[in-house]
Amino acid sequence: MNQSLLVFLTFSPTYDQLHEYSQYGDSGYDVYIIIDDNNFVPPLAFSRICIQVKDSECIGRGFSDFNPAIVKRSRCSAWDKAVYALTYILCDYQSCWIIEEDVFIPSPSVLVQLDIDYPLADLLVESCSMIDSGCKFASTQRWPWARHMPGLLFLPKRAHGMVCACRMSRQLIYCVGLFIKCYSLYFSCFNMFVRGVNFLLKKLPGMERCRLYEKYPFIEYIFHSIALSRGLSICVPGELGTIQWRGNVDIDKMVTTNLYHPVKDVSSHARIRELIFDDSQ
Repeated sequence: MNQSLLVFLTFSPTYDQLHEYSQYGDSGYDVYIIIDDNNFVPPLAFSRICIQVKDSECIGRGFSDFNPAIVKRSRCSAWDKAVYALTYILCDYQSCWIIEEDVFIPSPSVLVQLDIDYPLADLLVESCSMIDSGCKFASTQRWPWARHMPGLLFLPKRAHGMVCACRMSRQLIYCVGLFIKCYSLYFSCFNMFVRGVNFLLKKLPGMERCRLYEKYPFIEYIFHSIALSRGLSICVPGELGTIQWRGNVDIDKMVTTNLYHPVKDVSSHARIRELIFDDSQ
């Protein structure tokens, strides 16, 4: 089994992005790029490392709604295609980094060092906040996506955190794929029922604000919760602590050992990289 896999998630990447991602192979990674836009034609020079999967193929295997925050009619995004590919196509790796395109990486050496520091962790992730049976944080603050989680029968231990850049072991990927195989029909049937009930509630006087909530294998809890429920290990390195949901990243405070999110202007990554390395000398 090969050791190191690096998967980038994109919608319709530029030539410069493809070129940059391909260079990570020089650091010992096998690199693949998930391209969500099936109308995109990859340049021939990078076609070998580009993976495009039809939405219908993913959905047919139960891989949808991993990121329902992305509004897409098919309910199938790059995250669904990545987990599908790791389950059925890219099966010969001990571990895999999955990184969204708006994550800023100062250097491949950051990932290499994390692999050295945490060789056995099943999940390397930005944070891991526990959710109790009442769907609350330990701090009693509510996390809105908790209402979209399946019950404790499916996931006895539950937690969540950002996964814009994370590393998963082959064992965890296997467990996620098995979960989808076992429960994708449940998600599909339950959500169809919920949509029907909500449609009726809107028609009933005084019930317009009442609603049931659909259940999703949402990326921000599914990996954490399956890892905990299966007794797998989760580590939270400080180098991933600068990954956040939203906000502006202050270039002046960047360090060369951390990953950052969100840096939406992907075209600026090369220039930012030059600036922070110049400042560190």
